[in-house]
Amino acid sequence: IVQLTGLQNPSILHHFSLKLNKTTNSFTYELPLQTSTYNLRSHTATLTSQPLHDELFKSISLSHHKNQDSLSISLNRDVFVKQILESNRHTVSPPQISDSKNNILLEFSSPNIAKPFHVGHLRSTIIGSYLSNLHKFLNKNVRNLNYLGDWGTQLGFIILGTNLLNISDEQLRENPIKKLYEAYVHANKLSESDPLILDAARDIFQQLEKGDTVNLGKWENFKGFTVDELKKTYERLGVLFDEYAWESSYNATQITDVIRRMEELDLLNVDEHGRRCVRINERRNLPIIKSDGSTLYVTRDIAAAIERAEKFDFDVAYYVVENGQHDHFSNLFEILKRMHFDWASKLQHVKFGRISGMSTRKGTAVFLSDFLDEARNAMRDRQGSTA
Repeated sequence: IVQLTGLQNPSILHHFSLKLNKTTNSFTYELPLQTSTYNLRSHTATLTSQPLHDELFKSISLSHHKNQDSLSISLNRDVFVKQILESNRHTVSPPQISDSKNNILLEFSSPNIAKPFHVGHLRSTIIGSYLSNLHKFLNKNVRNLNYLGDWGTQLGFIILGTNLLNISDEQLRENPIKKLYEAYVHANKLSESDPLILDAARDIFQQLEKGDTVNLGKWENFKGFTVDELKKTYERLGVLFDEYAWESSYNATQITDVIRRMEELDLLNVDEHGRRCVRINERRNLPIIKSDGSTLYVTRDIAAAIERAEKFDFDVAYYVVENGQHDHFSNLFEILKRMHFDWASKLQHVKFGRISGMSTRKGTAVFLSDFLDEARNAMRDRQGSTA
């Protein structure tokens, strides 16, 4: 192409992209016919009629996709794969990909405080770690963020459960995760038949948001117990995080500026239950603040996203969360756009299927530590039988 057109190498190499046609399972190099630095339109007849003397290339043709005309160079798949494999026998080098998305923020895993890390979190952890490794291989600046769910009515259930079961500090120190989990499940099951239990859990959380020092002290202990246990699991998986973030960092006392901005933009309304809401569409009026003044998960996610944009200056931010949260993230992104944050378009939800049949509330979750132990023991038994 350089010889026939007289263009300089950098001006066209910068615009080459490799595409996979999923229908034909074939590869092509695509080169736009015209950019701000070159114009190949007058050379198309010459380029497409050139005989090909390299077995790697099958044909050169013109293509049109998304209002863009391109030169399409079809590759011999078998030869292409063979050359890639042979060229990387001794060392793997990242391809030269030209884009402006250099600062990558990844939120993944994100289990809840005082609950065991169960296998339902495994997919987010593995997919997130894979995306992190991939972007690092491509020489991107990657930050791995673990956003721990340590706030909400769930914390009220845990504190209430420890009180109802008379779990002592000594018992918590001996086996913190198991005891906190038992407390959570116990209180949840009681709430199914006794609405006063749910009211009590909500009241505890409401007091926490107002700064209740006694229960805040308990919460700090719960958090410490859980993080220590989580780090052991991540070490077994070979997964590293650059930062741990806390949902509680965005409680009612921390989101004043967020609510003020919503008010200034006239985004909030009050529904028949006294909740402050944002109307997403004609059928959906999304609560942001409860009638008692407590925050909701989406409120805290809004505040977290704003802080991350200021702190990390990301080019793209991925939320690696199961598909059941699709509506939540659609609402989150829409609200941020309405708040006139340009970076809202840089947020992406990486979805995956959830693992059915497990419930932390009902006590049917399979804990990842047990899963890993069983896999390790099975491997050792297999090694012993074949030794």
